Amino acid sequence: MVTAQHEALHQIFQQRPEVFAQVGRKLGVKIPETKTAKLFPTDATEVQPVERRIDCTFEIETLQQGKFLVLLEVQRKKQEDKPSTWLYYQAYMQERHKMPTMLMVLCPNEGVADWAAGPHQLGADFHPTATLRPFVLGAKTVPKFPQVEPDYADIVLGAISAVVHRADPEFDAMAEALASAMGAIGWQKDMRELSELVEVGLEKTPAKDIWRRIMSVDTSFYQSETSQELREEGRTQQLAEVVLDALRLRHVELSDAERQRVLGCSDRDQLGVWFVRAMNATTAADVFGER
Repeated sequence: MVTAQHEALHQIFQQRPEVFAQVGRKLGVKIPETKTAKLFPTDATEVQPVERRIDCTFEIETLQQGKFLVLLEVQRKKQEDKPSTWLYYQAYMQERHKMPTMLMVLCPNEGVADWAAGPHQLGADFHPTATLRPFVLGAKTVPKFPQVEPDYADIVLGAISAVVHRADPEFDAMAEALASAMGAIGWQKDMRELSELVEVGLEKTPAKDIWRRIMSVDTSFYQSETSQELREEGRTQQLAEVVLDALRLRHVELSDAERQRVLGCSDRDQLGVWFVRAMNATTAADVFGER
């Protein structure tokens, strides 16, 4: 069954196909220098009416070694018959389009990632005729703390890292680093869409609540569905924590007394004022000073 998480994960790459090669190199895949990159039709249906569609396909043109196709599949659970389907996809697309193919599998679950990596022996048990070794994007291949700079390829890698490491005890720090890099670029349409895809990819986990809270900090993102849901909850304590999160992301240091002043405030209007001030604050006085 296709889920929201399944769709969100491969759409992370579809926003800007040109970053795929950059992300791959950061993960150790020896992709040659790229000339162009674009989405490619995912249809792997033969003349007979049996529909087969790959989750996402990219056509990559290199500077010196021609074109190749990347077949991206999202796999959320083990399916014993899936390797033969993947092999079919590779063979069919290579034969039909006369281009080499590479199979990449994105697995948000670590156990599934271990299984997907193979190797998968296909054919008769006494004489396998094919071995399949997909490149897997999972907890063991995607770094927990990638170098997240204000660069779109780094941010895409950080987004994937957040999803595959969503159960990690250090998720808070990972999410803050990613949000900071996204904010440095600015909340244009593609950044807002990417942040929503990350939220969907986190599913119903504590990591999703952390991500939603961090995303509510930026005022230009304050009208999103995520932020509206937070406001509607009407939780004064949560709003106080959002104010503190905003100040932490702005690297504004607070004394214990100032921190307690925020956490102890029961006036949501006052917290709202502090929140707006926190967006551009450089010192605590910018937040608490009389105006």
